[in-house]
Amino acid sequence: MNLSYNFLPIDWTAIAAIAATIQTLLAILVIISVWYARKSLHESRNSRAAEVLIWAAEQMDAIKPDIARLNTADQDFHKWSAEEEMAAHRITVRFQRLGYMARQALIDKGHFRRMWGRDFVVLWAKLAEWVTELRRRNGEPLTVKDGAFSRVDFQLLAEEFAADFDVKS
Repeated sequence: MNLSYNFLPIDWTAIAAIAATIQTLLAILVIISVWYARKSLHESRNSRAAEVLIWAAEQMDAIKPDIARLNTADQDFHKWSAEEEMAAHRITVRFQRLGYMARQALIDKGHFRRMWGRDFVVLWAKLAEWVTELRRRNGEPLTVKDGAFSRVDFQLLAEEFAADFDVKS
């Protein structure tokens, strides 16, 4: 018994067509998975942005009593009580953190401007002299241009937002 196969009658174009069909299906599968991955990344980015904005809102809520206290305080910070001084400290520390987050694009600056931009501008106008005095007491340069570092992100963001809001000092 002689067992031999003759492969010549096989239609290799049909096999090539099957292989091409399988490759096409695999390519479609890859495209679909890339689309789902992109969608997932987009949702993840939106979720992260929402979490950061919630964190920022919690930071702002935490200093509302301090803001109210400073709104009723004397314009001259030299006349402030110890409580008003601590309120200014808490506000500027939080605004520095938030300013850093916004300036480094960790918080969407557009959302930030719409939600708290005016607060930044108003409170910077109120606290600028106090921050300059804080810098002087800490022995650092008094202006950003000269290399000041205390509350610098608060100041820079407030100055950036100032053009968007009509606020009188």
